[in-house]
Amino acid sequence: MISLYGSGVNCVAIYYPAPIADVKAFASVPASSQYSPLMRELQRYFLWGFDGTPSAMTNKGQRLLVNTIELMLP
Repeated sequence: MISLYGSGVNCVAIYYPAPIADVKAFASVPASSQYSPLMRELQRYFLWGFDGTPSAMTNKGQRLLVNTIELMLP
């Protein structure tokens, strides 16, 4: 498990109990693997379900955010 933020932040996670065409979950909520706060639909949309700022992120969290942005670039 990777900690994205140094302290708790609000999070939105989508219920994702089974694979859906063109949707990919990149993480799950520790309490339930059926909910994901990081999801991509097609190559166009990405749910970053956290409301913390980048300055509140851990180094690994910041790298994940940058990698996610690069993943979504055309």
